[in-house]
Amino acid sequence: NARYYEQRGSRALYRDEGLHVLLLELAVNLLLTDGPLLDKHHTDMFPLQKHKPNVLFLLSLHLNHPANERALLVLSSRLSAMGRGAHRLLKLLSSKSFSPSRYSNIDPDIRFRGAYGTVYK
Repeated sequence: NARYYEQRGSRALYRDEGLHVLLLELAVNLLLTDGPLLDKHHTDMFPLQKHKPNVLFLLSLHLNHPANERALLVLSSRLSAMGRGAHRLLKLLSSKSFSPSRYSNIDPDIRFRGAYGTVYK
């Protein structure tokens, strides 16, 4: 972790938080399309097989690093202004914005769950 902070200190990008947020905003904007899917030029279902970087994974690691918390707060408000797609993508990439427990099928009050309904205790 010390190496990360050393490398971070030597890069001009991190000296200006506004520039950092702007580049993150650009990265998210390049991943989005007008439709419901991500841009196929920048993302792939199996990026390593096609010798592409896994951009979503790398962006997620970057956004969830403790040193980028302030940039994430600013980025969140800017992406919310861009539209639902950008905000939704940020929620999926950021562990602070996404709570997997909200989407869990484990609920102690549910007995059975089916295609047409749910039976509660």
